Formats: sequence, C-alpha cells, structure tokens
Amino acid sequence: SVAKNKVSICVDDAENDHRFNKSRIPCHLDKIETVTCVPIFGGDQTLLGVLSCLNRKTSDGKKTSFIEQDKIYLENLAKATSVHLQLYKLEKEKNKERKRAESVHAVMNNMKKIKRNQNNPEEVLKLLTLVSDGLMSVDRASFFAVDDVRQELVCIASKKESILGLKLAIGEGVAGNVALTGRTVNIKDAYSCAQFCRNVDRRTGYRTKNILAMPIRDHRHKIIAVVQLLNKEGGNFDSLDEEIMAIFTEEVAPAIKHVIMEMNECNGRVF
Repeated sequence: SVAKNKVSICVDDAENDHRFNKSRIPCHLDKIETVTCVPIFGGDQTLLGVLSCLNRKTSDGKKTSFIEQDKIYLENLAKATSVHLQLYKLEKEKNKERKRAESVHAVMNNMKKIKRNQNNPEEVLKLLTLVSDGLMSVDRASFFAVDDVRQELVCIASKKESILGLKLAIGEGVAGNVALTGRTVNIKDAYSCAQFCRNVDRRTGYRTKNILAMPIRDHRHKIIAVVQLLNKEGGNFDSLDEEIMAIFTEEVAPAIKHVIMEMNECNGRVF
C-alpha cells in the first residue's frame, strides 16, 4: 500500500487491517499487532523502497501503538537511508556494465577457438558447452538442433552424455516451445512451469531449478537450434544474462550451422 500510494501509514490493529497479508509473515515472528511504514524516495522523488517497523514496545517491553513522532523519526531515517540506497544502485549498475564488458570480451576470445576448429564438429560442440557453461556459470548447457522435416529437436551438445541424442517434438518442453515460438524463456522455478518436461529429470536423476533457453538463428533469421542453460550458480538468470547469451548465440550461429551441415554430409541426414 505504501509503495503504491507513496504515503506513510501507521496501523494499530494489523490482524484486522485489509492491507495486512498474514501469509507473507515468517512463522518465527511474533504476532504482528502494530505497524508503521514510510516510503524511501530518491532525489527525483522516485520510490527506492519502504522502511517498515513492527510491534512498537515501551521501555518495559509492553506492546503499544506507534505515534506521530515515530512516523516523523522514520521519515527522517528514510531520507538518510535514501543516499545509501542510491549509491548502492549506482554501484550495482557499474558492476553490471563491468560484467557485460567482460562477458562480451570472453565471447569474442572464445569465438576465435571455435573458428579455429570449425572443421572439427566434435571439438566445436565440446567448446560450445564449455564456453556457455563458463560464460553463465551454470551447471549444464545443452544445444538442440532443429529438424524441420521430422518436426523435432535433437540434443547435439551437452557435457551430460546421457542426454546426447535426446529428441523432443517441436513444442514439447521448454526447448521445444522456444523452437516453436522463437521467444527466449527465463524460468525461475522449473517445477512451477507448465512447459517444463519433468520426464528427463526423472530419467536422469537430475533436479532442474532454473532455466534460460533461447533460439539460435541463421543469417536468414531461421531457427536452426536452441540453447538451454540449467541451474545458474548463485541465483536465477537475469536480464543481463539474456543480453550476454543473445550476443553469444548470434556469434556461434554460423559455427553451429556449419557443424550440422558437416554431420549431415559425413553420416547421412541425422537431423
């Protein structure tokens, strides 16, 4: 309510206040009775956050209501906090830009290795998984080639050998949906996503937590493959990860197309 209306509030009976959401309160906390919340603004009056205090107590430990003086004190504290929050946001943005620059540099350096091995499909596929694993700090990266004739995807590269050759119908699972729609998918909780196919986890004993999957297109904008990243270390995939992988997929698309053509010529049509 404070974030929406940008106005401070004091609540004397939280349990019976329609704005109070009991389900969001951790079970280890005492019963919430009194609440005061104040908005934290930036210099341009942009909302940065909300400062909240619960269950005001007297000096002898008895719960009591918040008073106007408490609200004024917290509003002054929010002004002081604002400076630190703004500095934190600036530092976060600087770190984001630094990571972007480092990642782009890493992509370009690794592309040199991939291009040097362009006529060795097995080495290219191995490099693709190693580079994408390291670039995003993920547990697993897999590449699926798109077979338009059979209307399916085939896993052509993954450090987990048990899923090499795995086939998915276009539209099946997360990778299949990316191939069908051409849209990047960023999933924070795989098991709460209807598109996620649990059968692979059951079969391999793996536990997928989060997923970033995106299409790989050739120079005609046709989807030739899908890259799927699983279980990022330290949290979920963010918009910066999507930006970096978009650069990566654009750079590796010619190499992947060449690999698919080489494999088809050597072994007969396999995709």
